[in-house]
Amino acid sequence: MSKNLVNLLLLVASFAIYYLVLSPLYSGGGAIWAPEKSVTALRVLSMQYDDTISQAETLTKQAEDLRNQYNAIPDDAKDNMKIMVPEYIDPVRLVSEISTIANITGVSLDDTSYSESPPIVNSNKGAYTVSFSVKTSYEKFKELMHNYETSLRLITIKSVTFNVPDKQEGTINFQVKLEAYYVKK
Repeated sequence: MSKNLVNLLLLVASFAIYYLVLSPLYSGGGAIWAPEKSVTALRVLSMQYDDTISQAETLTKQAEDLRNQYNAIPDDAKDNMKIMVPEYIDPVRLVSEISTIANITGVSLDDTSYSESPPIVNSNKGAYTVSFSVKTSYEKFKELMHNYETSLRLITIKSVTFNVPDKQEGTINFQVKLEAYYVKK
């Protein structure tokens, strides 16, 4: 064989290898043979995997940081948080706690009732609404509201209405509606 023929065969073989093997591998489509995924598609997939891995590493680090922050909280503070927003509320005990706070203030509650508040969609919290009326002076009522405000349980005062009787007794009729929250599991 002559040198020119060998050179020509090597040239034809290199074009054939490029056309039949390398081009389909790179582009993903070939006339005779097509691989399952091209090199460019695999590179894109590899970049997506790398992004996912970096996001997973970031989330793992954030979870570890949050776990460390939670573990740094003293146990008595954790217990106080469980009192503030418990996992479950016994409504009878809730009314009893609210009455106890009123008794500490020196007033008695009348017409006490409770109901579970409407659930909040896509939320992991719940609430009970407690309604009551009290007949007392304005100063005692302010003290009562301050005691609810400073109690450990998270209580939101939803409404306060009042009416002053015609007689000048020095007492006012207050109707109070408040909400206490809990965490649903």
